[in-house]
Order: sequence, then C-alpha cells, then structure tokens
Amino acid sequence: MKQKTPLPRLKKKTQKKLLIIIISAILALFGINSEPAQDFINAYFDSGLTAAQNADAHSSTYKSFSLIDEAKPYAQGIQKTDKAAEKAQVIRVVDGDTLIVRLNKEQVRIRLIGIDAPESVHPDATRNSTQGKNASEHLKAGLHKGDTVYLTFDKEREDKYKRTLAYVWLTPPPQDPTEEEIKHLMLNGVLVDQGFANPKAFKPNTLYKTSFESIAKHR
Repeated sequence: MKQKTPLPRLKKKTQKKLLIIIISAILALFGINSEPAQDFINAYFDSGLTAAQNADAHSSTYKSFSLIDEAKPYAQGIQKTDKAAEKAQVIRVVDGDTLIVRLNKEQVRIRLIGIDAPESVHPDATRNSTQGKNASEHLKAGLHKGDTVYLTFDKEREDKYKRTLAYVWLTPPPQDPTEEEIKHLMLNGVLVDQGFANPKAFKPNTLYKTSFESIAKHR
C-alpha cells in the first residue's frame, strides 16, 4: 500500500497571519471591529513561542532605547502638572499610533489622537507599507512593557471602534503645555516631530491640532 505523503505543516507565523486574515474577513461581513480578535490571536501564538522564536518574530532594525528617558530632560523646571491626567502602564505597542495599556486594572486599547501613522498591520496587506513598518518598529523599540505613561483626553473618550482616544505623555503633563513641551513630552507630538506620523484631526477632537501642524511644518 502506497504511503501517503503528509501535508507540510505551516510555520506558526504563517498560521497566525492566515488566521488573522480569515477571522478579520468574517467579522467584516458582520460589520464587527476585528482589532480585539487580532490582539487575542497575536497573544495566543506569541505565548507559545520559545524566547528565541519570540525575539526573532519581533526582530527590529531599531535598537532598543527609551522614549521616556529622552523626554525627561525637557520636563525639568515644570512647575504645575495636569492633575486630571490618568496614569497607565504600557502592555505592548500595536503599530505606529496604537498601544495597549493597563488603565485602572483594565486592558485598554489606546489610539493616539490627532495624528496618523502609515498602516503596518492591516488585514489587507496592500494597505501596509514600509513607512508603516518603520513607524511601528521605532515605537516598539522606544516604548516597553511596564513603562508608565500619562493620558489626557479631548472632547470624545472613545471612537466608533471603542478605542480610547488619548494624548499619551511620557512624563507627567504640564498644565497648558507649550508647543515645545508637546513636541518633546507628548508621544503624539514626538512621533510627528520625528516624522513617523502626520497630523490628522477628527472633529471634535482638535485640542492640539494647531500645535501638531506647526511641529510637522518645522520638523
């Protein structure tokens, strides 16, 4: 009896990509946001990798550094901080303008408000770009699990996808921040200044629209 040739097993990285594409397509048919499902799939597959495999899967051309440490010198001399800011801990970076943080003992998806980075993890691969991957890898290299950040908000707390819309500060935010402080202390402004994101305002959340546009103009 002729022995059947076993089908080749797909690599875990390929399995993960295929599953994300399939689940995202199914949820899209029902008009359901697929991002929470993508987070679950990523966490499930990553938890099963060895340390070496996990490091390889998330290898980056950017060397690890600290965005928070880079911001600290610019926070010296601040007299009054915004008492309304909410402290959170970074869990992971999703892409160039989205984070997962722990806020009030809950896991929260944060969309950096007022800016937009190119796509890097969209289910439709044609929408992803090298610029998007660079923005994502840069943020992953500079912001790490357990880092403390501070959140302030605009008119709306959430978008239609139930993502929390926030200005993410790398140090306790000053009251009535100047453009220089926004450029160096607020992650949204830092990414615009460094060229990894561009200003993109969605009404009514336009508190720092003018500052972001000015930072982009002079970078």
